[in-house]
Amino acid sequence: RDGALPAEHLPLILEVAPNADYSLLDSGAGQKLEQYGPYRIVRPEGQAIWQKALPAKDWDRADAIFTGDTDEEGIGRWRFPKTPLGETWPMKHDGIDYLGRFTSFRHVGVFPE
Repeated sequence: RDGALPAEHLPLILEVAPNADYSLLDSGAGQKLEQYGPYRIVRPEGQAIWQKALPAKDWDRADAIFTGDTDEEGIGRWRFPKTPLGETWPMKHDGIDYLGRFTSFRHVGVFPE
């Protein structure tokens, strides 16, 4: 190959600023606490090996909690401690409307980063 190599910029860090549509509220002990629109959601996060920063009372306010198999390809279930939520809910980002969805694979239909 001829010519100079392209510049390398490391590390690449993806960051999502909190907004009305999404916020990462806390993480730790293998979980993450997120705010998607009006809903507070707890999902597994294997890379969150540190301790949670927020007190348990903040985590206990979750509207939806993923339970069951946490394997990447495993099927799990959602638990709704307050009021049963529908399978989908309206969301928006930068003027784009779409639906969030509680899937059996712990995802919610969107990757904020």
